[in-house]
Amino acid sequence: MHRSRHIDGLRTLAVLWVALFHFAWFWAPAGQGAPLVPYGDALAGLPLASVGYLGVSLFFILCGMVIPFSLDRWVDFWPYLGARLLRTWPTLAVCAVLTFIVTWALGPAELSRTLPEALISLSYISPSSIGQIIGADWQWLDNAYWALWVQAQFYIAIGLLFFIFREQLLSGWVMFAAFSAVLNIAGMSGIGVAQAIAELVFADYQPFFSAGIALAFLIKQHEQRTAATLLLVSWVLAIGYTPVPANSLLIGSICGIFALAIFAALRPEWVSFLDWGPLVWFAPASFAYYLLHQNLGLALLLALPFVDGPAIFAMIVVQIGLMALSVLIAKRVQRFTVELTAKQADPSPDQLPNPSK
Repeated sequence: MHRSRHIDGLRTLAVLWVALFHFAWFWAPAGQGAPLVPYGDALAGLPLASVGYLGVSLFFILCGMVIPFSLDRWVDFWPYLGARLLRTWPTLAVCAVLTFIVTWALGPAELSRTLPEALISLSYISPSSIGQIIGADWQWLDNAYWALWVQAQFYIAIGLLFFIFREQLLSGWVMFAAFSAVLNIAGMSGIGVAQAIAELVFADYQPFFSAGIALAFLIKQHEQRTAATLLLVSWVLAIGYTPVPANSLLIGSICGIFALAIFAALRPEWVSFLDWGPLVWFAPASFAYYLLHQNLGLALLLALPFVDGPAIFAMIVVQIGLMALSVLIAKRVQRFTVELTAKQADPSPDQLPNPSK
């Protein structure tokens, strides 16, 4: 197994795209969130800023790509699942504590959360789902955390399928993905029960995980015809799930992330810029930065004493500081969890065969 530098570079590119979305578009007057950034829409016109949330979808593709290479090392489901969650939970805990303290102390109110919301966010389960049961309007500690729940659902699904089907994992996943697609299409047609079940099997995001799994099997050179078909169908579904009327920028961006993932996995020489040193170097810290950059970054930015002129500069400085903090967390926390889970036979999720070798 060789560490793929191109996959590392793509991971960094994805998290930077998400950060661009939040600070250029989402929290600006043009976006869907509260208009909190002090520089208004000054950055809203930046290319691809408005579709930067697709960086999370790119993460899902990469997740689907790397997990099949670690499953073969496991013989039981629960140790596998425990190790997968252990890889992320200590980093999540550290970042959540920092976010909770800073947003509670500095505000603004739109970013502050209660202690129950923070604690539930640490469980990977959506606080709004728990809140509905008891009649509370609870939210994630940081809205970026929603991806953790989807990723946990994927870990559970792919793990169960592997321990059921073993050597026929790809066939098992194809059946599961087809079931999810039928549910999602039925839910989009207005069938409420189908929509509820589709959410349980993260059907909206299935095409991205499926694309990653297909790429993993193409890299392995196993069941290549089925894998190629799954990749094509996943691309079609990812586009088909976009809101109507179709947005050309959104569709083009989805095609772009599929292309980047395919090239990084199978033709890395075509995307040599992903091998750039700083992109590769920051990749291990990308998870911590994803958890820290939004609410914590906004709280720190809004607490700074500045005039309108240098507000964008101040945002950049805050984000660079959070990137440095993320590197420190990656070195101190993530390295410990990688070593701990490695003793349980769980290889690094960043390891892939290098197709150029």
